[in-house]
Amino acid sequence: MDDQKQESPPAQGRKAGWQAAPMQRHAARRLAARVEAEAIPRLMLLQKTGRGARLPPPFAPPRRPRAPGEQDVADFAMLLVSPHDDAAVSHVQRLLDAGMPADVIIFDLLAPAARRLGALWESDGCDFTSVTIGLWRLQRSLNVLRVPEHCLTMSVERSRSVLMTVVPGEQHTFGMHLVADLFRRDGWDVCDAPMPDAASICDAVAGEWFAFVGLSIAGDRMVEPLVELVADLRRASMNPRIGVMVGGPLIALRPALARTLPADLVVNDAREALACARERWAHARRVA
Repeated sequence: MDDQKQESPPAQGRKAGWQAAPMQRHAARRLAARVEAEAIPRLMLLQKTGRGARLPPPFAPPRRPRAPGEQDVADFAMLLVSPHDDAAVSHVQRLLDAGMPADVIIFDLLAPAARRLGALWESDGCDFTSVTIGLWRLQRSLNVLRVPEHCLTMSVERSRSVLMTVVPGEQHTFGMHLVADLFRRDGWDVCDAPMPDAASICDAVAGEWFAFVGLSIAGDRMVEPLVELVADLRRASMNPRIGVMVGGPLIALRPALARTLPADLVVNDAREALACARERWAHARRVA
């Protein structure tokens, strides 16, 4: 493997053809059963009753867009779990039309709303079905803000490539997709997908040259698998100097953990992740 490693990306990047495999069968069956029994019937009911129904009066976007505050986040979180399927997406579209920058909507509204949903779940303020629907609507809201790939100014530097995924076994993927979207807007070539096991991640970095791999972690039980994964992917990587970036909810809860992880970069949020990646990439170019 070592004699095939490349200090710089190949002249023409190639896709390895890998795909994220299904979740582990046992977990998939359990989740599918819950969704089939609870989420799907509820969504169908919402779809039927919502036809011809009027949306609740929206909290009007300001004429001069400002960063959303705590009350805005709380109101938006309620839209995510309301009986009206399009209320949250419509509100995001209104903010965008009013001139609020997409990155402000993403980081000052969607991201804290996702954390609020998590807090409601932990405090039994929402049931499983409501949280599932809310997260699905959050993803739809993020899709509204995404710039089509043909409109992105992609860097000709193939060294600005990054793989983003969650530590295998983690269920929290919204934050990972949010970070990936920010990197794309900055001109990075991003592959983002949750993968079922460490072998899939190692296969990805072995088959394609990446400057960075970003890993998201949410739970304490994933720390040991994360440490093992970092060692494995460094050995497998086509790029012998691949940078490893770790972030996610657990880092925010336990900042001291940063000193114990075998990562090149440990970040608290998406903006910090991008700033650190830019700095490291620029340094690598200077010393190359």
